[in-house]
Amino acid sequence: MKIALHTYGCKVNSYETEIIRQQIKSVSLCGEDADIHIINTCTVTEKIDKEILRKIKQLKKNGKKVILTGCLVERKDEDARNILSFADGIITNKEKFELGKFFNQKNYDDNQLLYDFTGRDRAFIKIEDGCNNYCSYCEVPYVRGDKIKSKKIEDIKKEFTILSETGFNEIVLTGVNLGLFGRDKNKNNALYELLLELIKIKNNTRIRLSSIGPKELSDEVISLIADSYGKICPHVHLSLQSGDDKILKLMNRNYTLNEYIEKMEKLILKIPYCAITTDVIAGFPGEGEKEFQNTYDFIKKMNFSRLHVFSFSKRPDTKASKMPEQVKEEIKKLRVKKLINLGKIKEKEFAYKNLGLVRKVLVESEEKDGYKVGYTDNYIRVRFKVHVNLTGQLVDVRLQEYKDGFVYGEMV
Repeated sequence: MKIALHTYGCKVNSYETEIIRQQIKSVSLCGEDADIHIINTCTVTEKIDKEILRKIKQLKKNGKKVILTGCLVERKDEDARNILSFADGIITNKEKFELGKFFNQKNYDDNQLLYDFTGRDRAFIKIEDGCNNYCSYCEVPYVRGDKIKSKKIEDIKKEFTILSETGFNEIVLTGVNLGLFGRDKNKNNALYELLLELIKIKNNTRIRLSSIGPKELSDEVISLIADSYGKICPHVHLSLQSGDDKILKLMNRNYTLNEYIEKMEKLILKIPYCAITTDVIAGFPGEGEKEFQNTYDFIKKMNFSRLHVFSFSKRPDTKASKMPEQVKEEIKKLRVKKLINLGKIKEKEFAYKNLGLVRKVLVESEEKDGYKVGYTDNYIRVRFKVHVNLTGQLVDVRLQEYKDGFVYGEMV
């Protein structure tokens, strides 16, 4: 039996696919020619739903069996049921780590600590699951659950050590809501405690944090990043979603713009070359021209290094899907385009700020023209030439020139 695994969505999903791969390791894993295709689904936007349905139909057309797991299978609405009806099998989120049983493996590996990761550049560790914020646009608490479940610090340390010894020089800590790590154990600063333990481990593997909210990012964590001598990457993905207080309130976000500004100022004061990346949603219900312009102007004046721009997408269980003043699709598209262009400007500004510096680059790949490609510790995409294989390695690169969305550099 040949099986292929497919992943849609976030880093948490990527991590969980790796756990599935590890548990069914005695089955032959391969690509598109596999007999059975397991799709670990996402459902944060309507666009992803459509991509998954297209993939299922393509596989079925080619005579393949399709099994679905992940967030989409937890939805109960008619649109979801239509997509699921094309699959040959459904595995719930609770059952997804028992796929060895599903394939009748007698001695399947039920270990939920990873000891390898697909690809040779970076690995992910899921440290937390669940979110109880109930942002008005977000389906996640309904399909993932609102119960916070944090992994034990000792288990994370074991996993971090194993993956480092396997050869990974960068490990990303991720979660459904990373900032809620430890809240189920009544620890408000557990992320700081975890990072303090991880930086004590004697290896060359650097740590990167995935998305975190401004309220959850503590001053202690900021100081620890600054004082970690590069062990923790100077890069924070600080979730924004809107640059207008009225819209933030409608979104049920738990911060104001003033609180967001205060957190950004602390980051830049402590870590002058810190990359601050963010998400923003265009076209949320009630976002008129005034509110959109407030968002645009806010982003323009702040020291962001990169934007991830999304068009508001109705999700079936959410309050926002039923709100009045829904924004027309053509207006959403225009706003998305404007924000993407602004994001390119912010990325260029941050790149120019770093020219002349030497930064640690994790080499991810080599292109046909001989250039190595990777990301600096502060999340700048870099190209440089050197005639040896460095994939997965950390190297020092002097940043010299910004051109066509890349920073070009020279290894030192």
